[in-house]
Amino acid sequence: MSLSDVLFHGNPERREKIIRKSQELIELMKSNFEATNSLTEIVNQHLGSSFRPITLNEKATVKENCDVMIKHVNQIQAKVEQVDKELKEKLDPTLYERLQKIPLHGFKNIPAAILGYYERDKLEAALAEYDKTLADFRPASKEYQEAIYEVKFTVKQFVCT
Repeated sequence: MSLSDVLFHGNPERREKIIRKSQELIELMKSNFEATNSLTEIVNQHLGSSFRPITLNEKATVKENCDVMIKHVNQIQAKVEQVDKELKEKLDPTLYERLQKIPLHGFKNIPAAILGYYERDKLEAALAEYDKTLADFRPASKEYQEAIYEVKFTVKQFVCT
């Protein structure tokens, strides 16, 4: 047991919580990558694309992984827009209008929603952890400072006598 664990009894628990939350976040990211890859399969199958699946880099940050996912979704969106443009040029205007009502254009909001969701959750979790840590740290810090003053006082008395 380290000195910091002696002084701050809750640290081992906090470390465990952080590890669990980190593992949960990785699992959520894996699920999002799987969902993105299933979208990739559909686009490849139905739009004649050849997008490669993306993989989660567990050593990268959440933002870096989100950036990979956003880049991939943006590439898919560009392909959908290209096909959309080609259809508009080739199809009868009435048929094209009906096709356009199919909700494929929701892709635009997906990357921002994913990134915002993770950033919000990460910030809220960090703030809650800071609040809890500070609530524990303030009294422990005061105790530590008082102990230091006592030691200094005792040493001065010992040296002076």
